[in-house]
Amino acid sequence: MMKNYKFIVPCMIIAFLMGLLVMSGISRISASPARTQAANIREKRVVSVMVEEDDSIWSIAKQYYTEECGSMKDYIAEIKKCNSISSDTIYAGYPLLVPVWASDAELPALEEGSL
Repeated sequence: MMKNYKFIVPCMIIAFLMGLLVMSGISRISASPARTQAANIREKRVVSVMVEEDDSIWSIAKQYYTEECGSMKDYIAEIKKCNSISSDTIYAGYPLLVPVWASDAELPALEEGSL
């Protein structure tokens, strides 16, 4: 009878370890879509844009505008507020903080200014 225990205990340990491996594989598979979805969640962020010759607040706002921003008028007001400016005049060579709605996946393109 003792010989059976020597065989059963190692089998139970192996079965337990295999169960853990299977369960960890399942959790990895089910976590992947969640991570993908999290990367696609759009959040409000701020990017720095270098003002170039012939840029205007309107042209920059038009480039970064999305529906989440509300009206264009409100979006331009928000850009002004972020930069503590009251006029529509901006100058080439100065950075401008621009609030944007973007996901983690979209952010690198926004930071490079290539939408």
